[in-house]
Amino acid sequence: MFAELTQKRIQRGLFRNIPEFIDALDQYLSIYNEHPTPFVWMVKGENILRKVSQRKTIAKAKGTSRSTQASFNK
Repeated sequence: MFAELTQKRIQRGLFRNIPEFIDALDQYLSIYNEHPTPFVWMVKGENILRKVSQRKTIAKAKGTSRSTQASFNK
C-alpha cells in the first residue's frame, strides 16, 4: 500500500504546505478504504529474520556505534 500511495498520490502531487499534504493523504486513504484489498506477504518471515541477522552481523563487523547496535537488538 505504501508503494501505491507514493506512486499514485505523493509523487504526482504538488503540495504548498504540510496541511495541504495531509489533506491529500486523507483524501487518498478515504478513497482507497472504500474498496480495500488485503495485503499479501510475498516473503516468508524466516527469510526476513535471516536477512536482519545477516545485516546485524555485517554491522558488527564494520564496528558500528553502540546506538546503532542497540537499535538492531530491539
